[in-house]
Amino acid sequence: MWRGCRSNRRSRGSGTIAVPHVGTGWAIPRCLSSMSRGVLNILSLHAMLFPANERIASVDSMTSPTPTGHADVIIYDLDGVITTRDSFAALIVEQLRKAPLRFLRALPAAMAMFLGVNEEWKRQAAARVTAIAFAGMRDYEYAALATAFGIRIGDDPSWIRASTAERIRRQKADGAWIIIATATERRLAESLLEQASVPYDSLSASLLTETACGVEVDDHRVGQRKADALREQGIAIHDAEFVTDSMTDLPTARLAARVTLIGASQKTRERYSRRGISPTEVTP
Repeated sequence: MWRGCRSNRRSRGSGTIAVPHVGTGWAIPRCLSSMSRGVLNILSLHAMLFPANERIASVDSMTSPTPTGHADVIIYDLDGVITTRDSFAALIVEQLRKAPLRFLRALPAAMAMFLGVNEEWKRQAAARVTAIAFAGMRDYEYAALATAFGIRIGDDPSWIRASTAERIRRQKADGAWIIIATATERRLAESLLEQASVPYDSLSASLLTETACGVEVDDHRVGQRKADALREQGIAIHDAEFVTDSMTDLPTARLAARVTLIGASQKTRERYSRRGISPTEVTP
């Protein structure tokens, strides 16, 4: 049913950059396996694959604003901080591996994402890959898929940073207000966090929307959009500690009272320092 479907939707904040589109009439070449290994590695390594928010379930989980009083406010990124790698990228890779033809259709956008010269190009390419991976899928089907995947990886010690999860539990027990802010899709994030027994008071996560073509990106909470979404929820970022591992979170880091790095590379630490931010580092 999705064959040949082409959506003209654009996720929130996207411009007019054209992302390559390939129809479904490709023959599958003999070199598919070697090609797939290379491109799936690209997808696995790129946090830009993460999709966006879903109007069908457009209410953020536990949208309580930052509490008044003296409670510590701590905002955590999810992927790379609570998890060891990118959860939504892994879900997309798993979907594309199931369908070689979809993988081939996603190849031009995946390459555009990898070679893109600016963040907007990469974001639109990521949205295209997401649309292909979940083409023809109804929202309830995606929800079941994402929930099951979240449960599976949330119960996997190789996926969850035990030290970060314990840090959050301890802070919550001491009265801190815990916010999870992630580019990962909401249902996936919720099931992962529940299965890993990571407590939180508010969740700001990306959403998808159901279209005639399938499930697609709507509101990708990455970069500046992550910071904007937190402010829309009434989160007082300027009073908060922000815990991240990535330079894509620079807009939120610049607003935070203090920044903590968990799982960040040396290059990321140096880049934050060059921008006048002196983060505290916690060894995972």
